[in-house]
Amino acid sequence: ADRLARGISPCAALYEALENTGVTIETVMEPFDRTTFEMRAVLGRIELENLAQRTQMGREAAIKRGHHHVNVPFGWNYDKGTKRWVINETETNWIRQIFQWYIAGVSSRIIAINLNAAGVTTKNRARLGWDFHQVSKLVTCVSYTGKASYKGLVVEVPPIIDESTWRAAQARRHTNKKWSPRKTQDVYLTQHILYCAECGQRFHIESNNGRQPRLRCKGMDEHPEVYHCRTPKSLLERPQGER
Repeated sequence: ADRLARGISPCAALYEALENTGVTIETVMEPFDRTTFEMRAVLGRIELENLAQRTQMGREAAIKRGHHHVNVPFGWNYDKGTKRWVINETETNWIRQIFQWYIAGVSSRIIAINLNAAGVTTKNRARLGWDFHQVSKLVTCVSYTGKASYKGLVVEVPPIIDESTWRAAQARRHTNKKWSPRKTQDVYLTQHILYCAECGQRFHIESNNGRQPRLRCKGMDEHPEVYHCRTPKSLLERPQGER
């Protein structure tokens, strides 16, 4: 019974659903009723919490012994023998290229498009490949300087870039935020609520250089090699004040 629910609330909801449908649960080794079910659910919840705590303590103890976390970022592989991260030469070369692009002023979106066009796969082999969120997260990851952290514990890993490169990337990120053109200048009725019927990605509004605003779907912008939703690529849109 403790496997059916791990807490009073889901247990009560499940038991009520069973009663409403006339379904009964029969056990072989012991009697079963609502009180027994709830008691076992409470015990199961306690054991689940204890298991999570023991797992967390085990991971922290392993890291203190010099082992690395099994979830490896792009740029390393996990060596099961030494339980440490080792350099992935191919990914490492791309890491350095990404930082070079970013420091030079290439946007995260364009970097993602470049990576997808070059056939570079993400660490988890995402179906849609790279997007600007993944690139933005990558260029702020301090682990690439050789210092990885887990729950406040810092462990040394093989460095991929030097401190000056990482600091230059953070300076570029600060500059990008300060001078970003993505600040909202007009209010649109369709802002943040429209999704492309073809790819399911959100529409964004482009209104550069005083041109008439147009709707563009993120699928075609960020993954042109996958999505070909429409021709032309954008649709006309008007600010709320013009309606």
